[in-house]
Amino acid sequence: QVHQQPAELAVNPMAFFTTSMAPNPTSATSTAADEPNTTAPDATTTLPCAMEFLLDEEEEEKEKEREDLKAYQCAMGWQRQVEEVFKVDASKDCLTRFASGPFWTFWCIAIIILNMAVIGVETQITTVHSVTQALSGQSNSAALSSENEPVFKTLEMAFLAWMIFEVLVNLYA
Repeated sequence: QVHQQPAELAVNPMAFFTTSMAPNPTSATSTAADEPNTTAPDATTTLPCAMEFLLDEEEEEKEKEREDLKAYQCAMGWQRQVEEVFKVDASKDCLTRFASGPFWTFWCIAIIILNMAVIGVETQITTVHSVTQALSGQSNSAALSSENEPVFKTLEMAFLAWMIFEVLVNLYA
């Protein structure tokens, strides 16, 4: 005999948690003597259990994905820990240990990003100045304005000196 779900499920899907666990009074095989004298659990007691089950499944799936990614990285030779990236032999001299460490690396990255920003600002100012001069009919449209030229020349020389120093330190290390 097929057990049909109540029409309440069509309106309220959460009713499954309360109706599926309740004894079926219309079933031909169940009798009042066979069923224990319990009441059906309400949705507030059943729902957290169902949600915990769903959360456990999601967590297991995410953990499986992480394990799959780690296995793929290991197979490709990409699996390196942060400690291994900056690992330096302790018997090396102070400059080599410093140049191979995280501080030097991140400092050099910050200087490169700062240089990029300065070049962008200089390009923007030069472009605006050139367009302004070209529209006004002046012949020297490619020159920087006189107040910005020494600032950018000094910054360019400072970045050039830093980059030469950085390359020499990295070559030594």
